[in-house]
Amino acid sequence: MREELSEAIGREQLRLYFQPAYSLADATIGSAEALMRWDHPGHGILSPSEFIAVAERSDLIAELGDWAIEQTCEQLARWRTSLEQAELYVSVNVSRAQLDHSDPVESLREAARRTEAPLSRLALELPGAAVPDLSEEEIAHLSRLRELGSAVVIDNVSDPESLLEPAPLLPVRALRLAGNIVSGLPEAEVCVTLAREILDVAAKLGVETIAQGVESPAQVQSLRELGCDYAAGFLFAVPMPAAQVEDALRGQVRPAGNGGAG
Repeated sequence: MREELSEAIGREQLRLYFQPAYSLADATIGSAEALMRWDHPGHGILSPSEFIAVAERSDLIAELGDWAIEQTCEQLARWRTSLEQAELYVSVNVSRAQLDHSDPVESLREAARRTEAPLSRLALELPGAAVPDLSEEEIAHLSRLRELGSAVVIDNVSDPESLLEPAPLLPVRALRLAGNIVSGLPEAEVCVTLAREILDVAAKLGVETIAQGVESPAQVQSLRELGCDYAAGFLFAVPMPAAQVEDALRGQVRPAGNGGAG
């Protein structure tokens, strides 16, 4: 698979899909997460879980990460007017391995210069488990995003206490609640407690919260009661090509789960 993946970029087999996050107050789109897909000639559309681990075990992760940043910036430039009118932003994932192999901040700076993408509408999304282990040098480096007008979204947060020391040093825009916590709402008390703790940390940081993996109206109601800002998941919309996001931004497509959210 490594050899095939190495050839996938040149053969234009990689795609970006986008999963919107909807406001739990008024069902408007607040942000969209850029998600990589591989249009494999033999296996169809593959999600990152089926190939990213291969890339992370080699320097391919740097090439894929740079591609995702470049493509996201190109899309941001195309969406500039819609994004500014809708007041939303797009986040692109950066793995721990990518931080070890490349410089996503510099990649972002260069991609934005080439494409004239509005960096205030872009955030790098870091895994929550990686943030407490960032070195002082890495934190200082990622803090340069603030100078660019960009930001950080911390993804898959399940241990909010571990973020209290490093997060204030970063230009954090949002915390994304881990899907395994959201899936336990509202029945599992431990999940309710963890969600409340994440929201409390977000309030201390002065950043927004996004619940991922939302699949039921009961989860929406629980998140509303807890005070979560946004929700993403199959109840609202599956990851979609850029053209469908553009339609949604223009109000031509309503979120599939609008009945549960509104």
